[in-house]
Amino acid sequence: MKTNIIIPVLAALCIQTHAQVRFTPVDSHLPFAEMISGIELIPLDTDEVNMLRTDIWCKHGDCPVPEEPVHSQGPELILAEDSYLLVDPGQDRTYRYSWDGRFLNSIGNIDEGKEKMTNAQLLDDGLYVYAYPGAVRRYRLDGTEVRSEKVEDIGSGGWTVKEGLLTWYGYGSGRPGRLALWNGMDSTTFLPTSAKVLHFDLGLPVFTQNGKAVTFIDGTRSTVMIYRNGKASRHLDIDLGEFAIADSYYEHEDSMEAALEMMSKTFGIVERYVQDRKYGFMEIMIQTPEGKVTDYYGIMRKGEWTWFSPGTINEHPFANSFRTIKGKTLYCILNPDILKNMQDELKAKITTPLETSADDFIIAKVHLK
Repeated sequence: MKTNIIIPVLAALCIQTHAQVRFTPVDSHLPFAEMISGIELIPLDTDEVNMLRTDIWCKHGDCPVPEEPVHSQGPELILAEDSYLLVDPGQDRTYRYSWDGRFLNSIGNIDEGKEKMTNAQLLDDGLYVYAYPGAVRRYRLDGTEVRSEKVEDIGSGGWTVKEGLLTWYGYGSGRPGRLALWNGMDSTTFLPTSAKVLHFDLGLPVFTQNGKAVTFIDGTRSTVMIYRNGKASRHLDIDLGEFAIADSYYEHEDSMEAALEMMSKTFGIVERYVQDRKYGFMEIMIQTPEGKVTDYYGIMRKGEWTWFSPGTINEHPFANSFRTIKGKTLYCILNPDILKNMQDELKAKITTPLETSADDFIIAKVHLK
């Protein structure tokens, strides 16, 4: 197996400029409400076979009591040309719904017990499904499997580009770099690291498409990276201020010492970043030494960022609901059980009538001004 290592040099970094943004925690949903022109709610037509709630958590050992299903993290969302794709790693499966919420079909055939789905990618009118430790499966959107192949090591997520297969390892994985590009049995390693830290897998999608490029979050670093034409470089630096993880975290000789340092302080991590031309979305988690977690969100419109908090997770429906953005529209997945807790300023933006139902999830299309 041939392995190349690419070490970024200062000259190359100086040529490519990258933006910087200052994070400001705002404990209010009002800035969010003021940006919205309207909210469409689309209930999904699920049934007893194609459930999207409790079964997600039970399959892999995190099973709630039936009366108190877990809603902290639902499936991911991909926008196809004619449908919604709800990617559910908890069930190693993807569910496809029409624009009006009708169930169409499921996609996926992961080898249970041997592979674990990490993420999925819409490419060439098909769905590429990546599974740990090393498999890529391609499906038509009707659920038909087209091709399946083994790969050397999928890491925490995969993404197909014209040069081959990107895979994310991150810090503390034991690999020589945080990112690799596989082409058959050959690999090129980017972002070399020898930091002795614990592997920190957020369980969220690593890669997102950004035009012809691919953006990804550099693990616990508050940096969004971009991969384009065989090169990985900085795309956006987020200044977390007092919540930033200190450089000393990466300089310990023992991974447990590094973890104890990070957990002994209040720290922040960029969990999600999505951009579509002049619009973008970011999610930031702040955790205290006592384990209290607060999520903050930012929306970019034409280069300007607005920060807000839509409420408390598992209490307010928009908290932890944002998935992707397309033009001026944010797409969210809401839990209907707590829809009644939506703040009045956000309720006033709803443009579609919604009757009480037992549907597992609701797609919210949030149109920005």
